Amino acid sequence: EWLHYIGLPAGLEEIGDQAFMDSGLREIVFPSANVHIGSGAFSGTEILRVTLPEGMTSVPGYMFSGAETLEEVVLPSTVQSIGNYAFNKTALRQIELPAGLRSIGDYAFDETALRQIELPAGVQEIGSFAFSFTELESVSLPAGLQSLGSNAFYHCEKLASVSAANPDTRYGTGCFEDTLFFTEGKTAERGAIYLGNSLIALHGNYDTVEIKYGTTHIARDLTSETLRVLKIPVTAEIPYLSGAYLPALHEVWLGEAPAEMEVSLNMNNPINFYLDAEELLVHVPKRFTYGYWALEKNVVICYGGTADEFAQHADVQNYPSLKDKIFFFDGSGTAVGNAWHYGESGEMLLVRGV
Repeated sequence: EWLHYIGLPAGLEEIGDQAFMDSGLREIVFPSANVHIGSGAFSGTEILRVTLPEGMTSVPGYMFSGAETLEEVVLPSTVQSIGNYAFNKTALRQIELPAGLRSIGDYAFDETALRQIELPAGVQEIGSFAFSFTELESVSLPAGLQSLGSNAFYHCEKLASVSAANPDTRYGTGCFEDTLFFTEGKTAERGAIYLGNSLIALHGNYDTVEIKYGTTHIARDLTSETLRVLKIPVTAEIPYLSGAYLPALHEVWLGEAPAEMEVSLNMNNPINFYLDAEELLVHVPKRFTYGYWALEKNVVICYGGTADEFAQHADVQNYPSLKDKIFFFDGSGTAVGNAWHYGESGEMLLVRGV
């Protein structure tokens, strides 16, 4: 016969890992916050609602994972962290998170029935898949949020509105994949979707996307069937596009800035985008320093000035070995050495030396 109710004794100090896992437990009363609760202690149970004791600071990982009947949880004001998988695959439709909460673990609310969530201002970290496959329609990311894990809101099909109070939050890959926020792209600006200072996705069938000046972070999983030219501002970290799908990309412009600015681009890491393009033309400004000894095999440098200006303003380590991959600007299009010029449609064309 299934155990449906248990009242824990006042002197109890510990509930072990998976202690009541997959039991028929429907109700439990906690005597105090001094009880240490192990991972998965109530996973797979039939609990409908539960109030966790005041003084508890952390919800253990897997605590109610797979408790498919769980509809209501009251968290104490003292909780600062919610562990991995703590409430995933439950029937939760809403939950009030305490003001002191600082972190939400991987898959914490994955595959729940959550329709709304208010994230406290002090939440600093949200883990991977934390709210994936939920019923959320909108979310406001708080001012204290430092990082949002990969796929945090993946496949939240009704999620149409996202706002971010902290412009410097770092976003993992696929944070909002398969949401209305991505597919509708109502906030997109000239082919790009931003949150704060981050470019998090491309949107629409654009040939050229000029990432806005001031952007600091670029998602590494950008996807576009049509993008041929990507212009990256000097304010942004040079991305490793290891998770990107950009089959048409042919030109990447680095160190972009407003016309009135004199730009210097200093790179000590390799120019390596991890893309499958047969040849990738990388445009760099006149004041260019490259402190790495090699270039990715499919990368060609298109310098934004003449050979004389290169000698005056640029500094490329191991230049003798790289010179065959560096092309200088020739406005006339008549040079016979390694040079580049603009074609009729504004594309960069190379003239290779003999």
